[in-house]
Amino acid sequence: MDGAAFGLMVLKILLGANIGNYYWTHILISFLFAFTVFLLILFLFNSRSTLERQNICTMLILFGLVLNIFFRTATHLIKEYSQVSVNTSFALALGGAENIYELFPHQFLLIQIAIPLTALIFIIVRSLSKHLNLAELGFDQARSLGTNVRLLQVVGYFLILCCNTLTINLAGNISFAGLISTHLSRKILKTRKYQSIIPTSSLISVALLVLAVSINQTFPSVPSSNIILALGSILLLFLSRQ
Repeated sequence: MDGAAFGLMVLKILLGANIGNYYWTHILISFLFAFTVFLLILFLFNSRSTLERQNICTMLILFGLVLNIFFRTATHLIKEYSQVSVNTSFALALGGAENIYELFPHQFLLIQIAIPLTALIFIIVRSLSKHLNLAELGFDQARSLGTNVRLLQVVGYFLILCCNTLTINLAGNISFAGLISTHLSRKILKTRKYQSIIPTSSLISVALLVLAVSINQTFPSVPSSNIILALGSILLLFLSRQ
């Protein structure tokens, strides 16, 4: 998401007030920068210096820290030379649909593009739910049961990049919404089958966003992204205690 947000900030600087005339570039540039981050992670993870992989989680955290430092430094340098980027980076960092909506003119046109893309992504993910269930059992077992693990990974990464791109353009960094909705759906349904988790978690995410934005309309001083962040932090603390 940092990559997608950074790309959107660069686009705002380049196009300025004319950014509303090139809505297709929002999704394109955000996706390209998010894809660049993915390539960086892939490069770091497959480099010869990472042959010792006893703790993959620690490695991923370190990679995330490196990329976070990179984008924070790049963002700071851009702020130094472009006043336009200050408001843009602040809105993207704060998140919340109400802040992103004010960032670009004619946001409704972007929503018209995002709705069919979101529906298409949902259909694809739902169709892959059986293979996702098998992959969760382990890649070796999934291969033995006929799942093309490599293709599933490529398609999965591509869909994640698409989701990050749409999220950044419409609601900012609200990654905790996915954490909350997924774990709640598993608790409610008492299952790990993605055939049920995917549609249920999608509905929970929509309800969560609508609730957060509605609270923001009543209390404008409380950003909707902060509400989601607070709920996500509480859930994360609860999960860590388990």
